[in-house]
Amino acid sequence: MQIKTFLLERNQSLNENTVECNLSESGAHPIALNDLLSDKEKSDLLALPISYGNTRGSNELRELIAAQYNCSAEDVIVTNGTAEANFLTAFALIEAGDEILVVVPNYLQLPGLAECFGAKVIPVHVDSVTEDITNNLSAKTKMIALCNPNNPTGKYMSKSNMDKIIELAKSVDAYLFVDEIFLKEENFGEPHESIYGQYEKTVVNSSLSKAYGLAGLRLGWTIGPKDYLEQVLIRKDYTTIAPSIISDYIATCLLANPAKCQEILELNTSKVQQRYAVFEKWAQEFKDIFEWDKPEAGAMVFIKYSLPIKSKNLMQKILQDKNTLIIAGEDFGVENHIRIGIGLEINDLKIALARVAEVIREIRANIS
Repeated sequence: MQIKTFLLERNQSLNENTVECNLSESGAHPIALNDLLSDKEKSDLLALPISYGNTRGSNELRELIAAQYNCSAEDVIVTNGTAEANFLTAFALIEAGDEILVVVPNYLQLPGLAECFGAKVIPVHVDSVTEDITNNLSAKTKMIALCNPNNPTGKYMSKSNMDKIIELAKSVDAYLFVDEIFLKEENFGEPHESIYGQYEKTVVNSSLSKAYGLAGLRLGWTIGPKDYLEQVLIRKDYTTIAPSIISDYIATCLLANPAKCQEILELNTSKVQQRYAVFEKWAQEFKDIFEWDKPEAGAMVFIKYSLPIKSKNLMQKILQDKNTLIIAGEDFGVENHIRIGIGLEINDLKIALARVAEVIREIRANIS
């Protein structure tokens, strides 16, 4: 089976005007390198020899990442973004004949990779997650996979559900895979802790892309048990070999400076809150056909709509008619929904939302 090709289709359809109104992006607005490093750090960066780095990532960076999870640096492998971390997780663990229970809606990468590696992917819905997992567990269950906070909803899994999921994974000796890329991007409410450390067969992947607004660094990590990491290292030598030493250096500078980390997180939280206010005001016009929850994390809103059009067709119509991109709920396994990213600059967000509104009004007028 093939991985869903919506990203390929999207990229083939984009032009330079679409980029300005790209409502598919779900992370905080990017941070400039000049605002990230001190003068000395910039000077040291320019003097850095451009050589291979450590396959695992530098010792200093891994120690800084490990400190966030109360684990050892030996439990961490640095990757080229969470995308590589997720690929290596699938490559290392999933084999033909395995069954993978995937909590939906969900980011598309891991389920698609599981299918490519010959596994059977079984969706379990977040609204009935523990019941669905219980009903689908078997001796073939290799992994239970989820995003927490969730992509696309921006919601956290409740502690009671997470505790039950851990017990269910233990009952069949399955891996628990958790994509935590939005964990530190808390927009509304109290901060949450990583699930790592509550079950020995847990794999957690994350990066600096979303909460920190540093997607261009392509700097992520995977954390898990020793036997898993051994398999990841073998495969990493045949993929990217090592993270960029430039990205490794910049990430080390950031994580070694807690005050700067906090400053960036607070700035990006403020930006997301401002943009959510813009979205909320915009969406009031469509409250008769829209339903949504305020996202606890992530610069995105997952909207349920009542219009006589499939989400994929709605996405394509908005792209073709208004050169503006949203993500169809169908691609997340949930129809009659769309995901709108709100991480754009304020003016670009307003322009993009105005374009989407024109299409929504047209469709609604035709059914009145």
